[in-house]
Amino acid sequence: MYNKHFNPNLRAGRAFFATLMLLMLTTDFAFGQTTKLCETLADVPITNTTIDVHTTTATLPNTVIPGINPNFQIKSATGRLILVGNMVTITSKIVTFTNCDIRMAEGAGFIVPSGKILRFLNCRIAAHDCNKLWNTIKVESGGFLSMTGNPGIEDALSVITVSGTGTVFCENNTLNRNYKGIDMKNSIKGYRYLIRGNTFSRDGDLIDESTVSKSSEIIAGINAENIGDLNLENNNFLGLSRGISLKNTICNVTGGSFKNINPNMFGSPKSLLVGNGIFISNNSKAKVSNVHGFDNCTYAGINVVGNGGSLDCQNSHFKNLGSFGIIANGEPNNFIENNIFSSNTNNTSNVLVVNNFSSLTSSYIGKNIINLSEGIEVSEDFSALHNKF
Repeated sequence: MYNKHFNPNLRAGRAFFATLMLLMLTTDFAFGQTTKLCETLADVPITNTTIDVHTTTATLPNTVIPGINPNFQIKSATGRLILVGNMVTITSKIVTFTNCDIRMAEGAGFIVPSGKILRFLNCRIAAHDCNKLWNTIKVESGGFLSMTGNPGIEDALSVITVSGTGTVFCENNTLNRNYKGIDMKNSIKGYRYLIRGNTFSRDGDLIDESTVSKSSEIIAGINAENIGDLNLENNNFLGLSRGISLKNTICNVTGGSFKNINPNMFGSPKSLLVGNGIFISNNSKAKVSNVHGFDNCTYAGINVVGNGGSLDCQNSHFKNLGSFGIIANGEPNNFIENNIFSSNTNNTSNVLVVNNFSSLTSSYIGKNIINLSEGIEVSEDFSALHNKF
C-alpha cells in the first residue's frame, strides 16, 4: 500500500527495516504481545451496547438489547464490552460470552455454582485498572466452565479455581501475566478436566499488589492438589516460576513445552521451589511423554521431592539445562527412558540428569542420550554415568 508519508529512498527503507529487526530481537516483541491487554481494552469505547455487570448475581435473558440498564441482568452476549464490578454468581442455567472484551474491577470475577454453565469463546479478559488485580473464575462442585480460543486472559490472582466435582474445559487459550493459571483441588475423577493446547506465559511484569502475600509469589501455570486423574495435553509454559505443581495427584503430561522457567519476579534465589518445569510432591505420580522441550528450566526440568512421589518420563527433550534435567532425590519407582538431555556447558558437575540416582530403589533407567557440549554419550546404566561425573 502506498503511503505518502513514507520516504521511498532505498537507504532509508533499509534503515527502517534494520531498526525493526533490532526491535524484534531486543524486546519482548519477538515473543508476542508487548502492550498490556488492560491498556488495549481501556481504548475500547463504552457505548450503549456495553454491559455493566455489578450485581452479585447474573441472570441472563436470551437477548441483549442496546441501551441496556447497568442493573439489567443478561444471559448471553456477543461482540460486547463487558464491565464486571465484583464477584458475580451465575444463576442462569447457561451463560455464554462470545467475541467479547471483558474488563474486571479489582477483586472481580465469576462464581459458577452447581448445575450452572459459564462459557467464554474467543474473548479477551483483563483488569479494568492496570494497577489492580481481578480475582478468579471460581467453579464450585457441580459447576461447569468452558473456555475455548480466548486470545488473552490477564491480570488474575488465579484465572480458574476449581474444586470437588467442578468441571473445566480449557482449550487453546492464552493465559498471560497471571499469578496462577489454573488452581484445582480435591477431585477424585480427573475426567472432569480437559486442559489442552493452552499457553501459560509471563510476557512482561505482573501487577505487584500488596495484597499478594509472599507465600503466593510462585507464578505457576497449573497447581493440582488431591486430584485423582489429571490429563494435560500439548500445553506450553513460558517464563513462569513453575510450570506444573502436583501434590497428591496422579497426572499425565503429554506434548507441549516448558521454556525459561525461572525464579519469580521478586528475585527469590534459585531453589527447589522455583525454576522447575514440573514439581512433583506428596505421593504424586506423573507420567510425562513426548514433551518437545524442557528448555532453560533454571533448577530442574522435573523435580520429584518427598513422600513417595514417582515419575515415568519417556521420549522427552531436556535442553539448556540450568542445574538438572531430572531430580529424583532417592524416591522409588521411577521409569526414565528414551529421553535426550542437552547442555550448552562443559561444567558437568552442574548438569547431572538425575541427582542421587544411586540411592533410588525399584526404578528403571533405560537408554537416554546425554548430549553435553563436549560430545554425546549414551548409557544403559545411568548410575555408572552418574558416578563418572
